[in-house]
Amino acid sequence: MDRHLQNDGFMTVSFQSKRSISLKKFQQFLDYQLPSSILRMKGIIWFDESPKCHVFQLSGKRFSIEDREWFKPHSNQIVCISQNLDKLQIYQLLNNCLT
Repeated sequence: MDRHLQNDGFMTVSFQSKRSISLKKFQQFLDYQLPSSILRMKGIIWFDESPKCHVFQLSGKRFSIEDREWFKPHSNQIVCISQNLDKLQIYQLLNNCLT
């Protein structure tokens, strides 16, 4: 982790999975379960319902998802930036989105 982030009380959590994510479950996570302490999220998401690679960006409550072709094996790689984030909680919430 970057030293200045740590000094300011920020932390990062990285989530990776080789299983696809359910679009419906991920939307539920964003709408109802996203911890308010998460300031930023970004990553590559493999949705079960789509053959495309999805580039995900979240800042505050706003997010965007852009699709593109895969250039490597399908997987999920998501990074969360937060203050006072419960790592176990975010792992559990994202694991619950997996198919």
